[in-house]
Amino acid sequence: MSDVQAKAPLAKAGLQRTYTDSQSADKMFARPRGLSGQQYSRSKLNELLFKFLSQDETLETVKELFEAAKKGGPASIVAMQNLSDSPMKKALPEMPPSSPKVRRDKPPISPTSTASPPATNHEKYEAIDPDGTPLPLSPGLSPPSLVTQLQSPGQTPIMSPRPIPEQIVLGSARLDELREEAASLPAIYDPATFRKPPMETTAELQMAEDVFAQFPQLSLEDTMNIPGGGSQVPVYAFRDLIMRGTCQLPGFFAPPVFRACTQSYKVTKDEFLAFYNSKLRNKDAAERFIEVLAPDGKGWLGFDDFIPPLEILLDSHPGLEFLKTTPEFQTKFVRTVICRIFFMADEFCTGRLEARHVRRAELVSAFKEVDQTEDVNSLLRFFSYEHFYVIYCKFWELDRDHDHLLSETDLAAYGNYSLSTRCVERIFQEVPRRFTSGVPGMMGFEDFVWFILAEEDKNQLPSQRYWFSIADRDGDGFTTSADFEYFFEEQRERLRRMGHEDITVSDARCQMQDMVGAGAGAARLSLSQIRDSGMPGNYYNVLFNLNKLMAFEQRDPYTLHYDAFAPEQTDWDRWARVEYDRLEALEEGR
Repeated sequence: MSDVQAKAPLAKAGLQRTYTDSQSADKMFARPRGLSGQQYSRSKLNELLFKFLSQDETLETVKELFEAAKKGGPASIVAMQNLSDSPMKKALPEMPPSSPKVRRDKPPISPTSTASPPATNHEKYEAIDPDGTPLPLSPGLSPPSLVTQLQSPGQTPIMSPRPIPEQIVLGSARLDELREEAASLPAIYDPATFRKPPMETTAELQMAEDVFAQFPQLSLEDTMNIPGGGSQVPVYAFRDLIMRGTCQLPGFFAPPVFRACTQSYKVTKDEFLAFYNSKLRNKDAAERFIEVLAPDGKGWLGFDDFIPPLEILLDSHPGLEFLKTTPEFQTKFVRTVICRIFFMADEFCTGRLEARHVRRAELVSAFKEVDQTEDVNSLLRFFSYEHFYVIYCKFWELDRDHDHLLSETDLAAYGNYSLSTRCVERIFQEVPRRFTSGVPGMMGFEDFVWFILAEEDKNQLPSQRYWFSIADRDGDGFTTSADFEYFFEEQRERLRRMGHEDITVSDARCQMQDMVGAGAGAARLSLSQIRDSGMPGNYYNVLFNLNKLMAFEQRDPYTLHYDAFAPEQTDWDRWARVEYDRLEALEEGR
């Protein structure tokens, strides 16, 4: 047998042994299935720690260290050596091939060496002042390690701290200099004047100075001519100058502001300035609106907080004087106005209006408009009496027993039975909004106001939230094909009974997806997708309102051209105008 043939089996055996060792190493360090790298590393470290702590030598060493710490004396040198010669070395297996190994061939750096050793806990947590005095530890930092504290005074340090660099020592003084320079710079952002420029505050206070210069003690009935004005018609000083000028609020807010300033019949300059500085100074109109109406400075407005100022409006506004003889309609009018305010401003039906809600709904400008306008019907936002008249008459028509409550059967008759029964069921399940009537299963007048506002103008955002919550049966924020089929099947059956051409669910769904722009393959639609389509009302009418669906299919192009130039710019305003004219014609015909 030749040498090559003799060496071949040996080489093969060596390769087999090497392959077997490699397989065993792979099994040792292989990560189990189902565990991430971080979870496997944590479990492996825990395993090694338990092995280390289970050694008898480790337990004895730790016990000696704790006994020395309790007595307050230095740790035993033998314990320190035992800690350095820890059985951890015996317990630990070899490092994985992919892990970097610590080099042992380099000796420890001498304390006198100029090279920089690794940073110690003492270096991290303690700094030295230029005069050599140790600085106090920063809050939140840990003290030096236990080994450093147990070290005897004459013993060689286990880890040698490197000297503090001169840059760090001098940086403390430089930091103090920068702080002094920053304190002398003018502030870019001043919270006290952020919302209200100083010039506007000065002008407001100057108007108050002019009023109190003539009336040191001012009452609600005191009148005066406007300073510097050409008109000789006297005005109420507190209402017209203080409230509308200095406070920048509606004039009918004067009684609550006057009572907040003083408990007597006259207010002094100091009393008003104290109120102004504590409640109104450097605040925008929305914040002032809440400060005046919210009791005890709670920072938000509830439903009942609007009742006092609106009652004052009813007593003082010339356009609402005819309601003084009918107190029951006064109450309904006030609550209708508040419902309309919360419908537009309270987007998530929390029952609270904060400053951001007041700004979004432009409540301050609406209140100022009604304060200075004699004809409330010219104001289409919130305060129109014609709109209230239409809402109340609709409610009265549906309320057949006149108990001021609507049942599910009563509401189903709305719009000549235009709503689907499945839609009405969802409304009485209180899906879009919880009822406030106090009677289970019955809709009150305020609940009806929310419904009719959402029904007659489905293009505004609060209405879209109302109807989308009805269409989204599982409440996951999307309407699926199953939701569409559930509601449209009833509409399809109603169309078939009326003799119209049959429309399949798939065809109707494809048309709605094309209108929304989601594509034929879209499995679900979100509120934002329907809103961005530009025709959200048509989508909801297809699902819920048969009469409006047919009216849209048979619409007159001339009507669209007329609506673009009409003073009523929303679907609600146009519907209320037509409905009021119809009711007025019926009233004249009787």
